[in-house]
Amino acid sequence: MHFERPYALLLLILIPIALIVFRQSYRGDSSILKVLRVQGKHLSKNYLKLATAWIFFLASLAIVAAGPYIPTHGAPDVSGTGDYVIVVDISASTAARSSPVEKSIEEISKEIAMEIVESMPVARFQVFGYTRLAFTLSSFTNNYEELKDTIENSLYINAIPWQGSDLANALGALHHQKTENPSYENVEYVILLSDGNLERASSVNNFKTTRASRELEKIRSSGLKVISVGIGSTDGWNIPLYDEYGNFTGRFQTLREGKLFTAQLNEKNLRQLSSATGGRYFHYENTRELVDFLKSTLSESVAPSSEDGVNVANKQDVSTLFLLVSAASLAFIFKKELY
Repeated sequence: MHFERPYALLLLILIPIALIVFRQSYRGDSSILKVLRVQGKHLSKNYLKLATAWIFFLASLAIVAAGPYIPTHGAPDVSGTGDYVIVVDISASTAARSSPVEKSIEEISKEIAMEIVESMPVARFQVFGYTRLAFTLSSFTNNYEELKDTIENSLYINAIPWQGSDLANALGALHHQKTENPSYENVEYVILLSDGNLERASSVNNFKTTRASRELEKIRSSGLKVISVGIGSTDGWNIPLYDEYGNFTGRFQTLREGKLFTAQLNEKNLRQLSSATGGRYFHYENTRELVDFLKSTLSESVAPSSEDGVNVANKQDVSTLFLLVSAASLAFIFKKELY
């Protein structure tokens, strides 16, 4: 197994640090263990469970951040009709919806992604998700069942276990893929499904910030054209809270200070991103126009010819496997048995 960003493996240093903290807390002040959900009669047993779960969580997260892949050799891994990357925001804010009975941003994103795939069977797609971090969730393929499975089962809120959303970071990850990954040789268009907010935790939400403008320039210089699909409302949508049976409780998600959480569509950012990269902007209600435009790009996205028998290095992304380990570890940490 190889890594696209081996420097990210430095995050593994968090593991011995975490073990030292756990050990000191176990032998002395147990307040940290309580915060980390180690409580109850069987403290020693729960301590071992939690330590193991955190090791798996931190290790798998570091590996995913490093971009694991398996090198393969053969004919160039590009198609003759066009390769596209579908980039989807899967942060917690995508649970927002116009009313408790309407579809959420997450559900709308999945529907649009599926309609694109169904309407362009000759094209190949890669599914790319982002929260605060950004990772590929599939390899390039035109296999309908495989894409359907990825969209339905891998694109869910916080599938990448890192709170917040960071569109600027996603742009940086796409630039890296385009310039370093041979599989992106035939990628010209990126389809972004988002509410257009650059960084949820930041008070500055436009491309005038140094970091955001730098990532925008990178994506533009790489030759990638971003087709933005704005999902949500400029007036803002809230996140309804439901009980264990799926019934609306009458309450909505709030911030720590008690203020109602609102996800607002930032069309200005999305229009600027598409305009700067030579792409186009569409509102989510204009999906038909979006699909028609994408079909018109197929003839433009043709891979360069290569001589028969020439082998090139390709990369098979295996991030999803470690994301599953990370998600499973995080779920285990919050099991009721550890309370």
